[in-house]
Amino acid sequence: MRRKLQSLLRLSHHEKWILAQAWILLLVIDLGLRLLPFSMIQQWTARHRGSQHRPSTEEDIAIIHQVQRLVDIAARHHLYPMSCLRRALALQWLLGRRGITTELRIGVRKEDDTLLAHAWVEYAGQPVGEPDSAISTFASLGTQAIHK
Repeated sequence: MRRKLQSLLRLSHHEKWILAQAWILLLVIDLGLRLLPFSMIQQWTARHRGSQHRPSTEEDIAIIHQVQRLVDIAARHHLYPMSCLRRALALQWLLGRRGITTELRIGVRKEDDTLLAHAWVEYAGQPVGEPDSAISTFASLGTQAIHK
């Protein structure tokens, strides 16, 4: 517990703000997914969509990694476990607010008699915070882009 508190205190003011946003957003998305159709939640996360693509920059990549890391921290330290879909939607919303184009991917695979699903975000065709080996076994069902 003490180590976790020390880690929190080492975050910059800006990182603490993003972490707080991510934590609250995860809860809002979770409640939304429990009460509303997925399409409504996806429309809400896409409302910050702009009209133009912009080229990738090193600054964008740094922001993506920072926000992804903070969303993962918020998800790990939430009231209850947050699924990959909740994390991906929160990440997509937070990056969209920063003008970064992302795509939500949802994939499925069959393992024995069980159908498994996974959600992740891609930037410029590359998964964010996901090893290629972890998602290569999933067949993608489609995308939902957020642009600026």
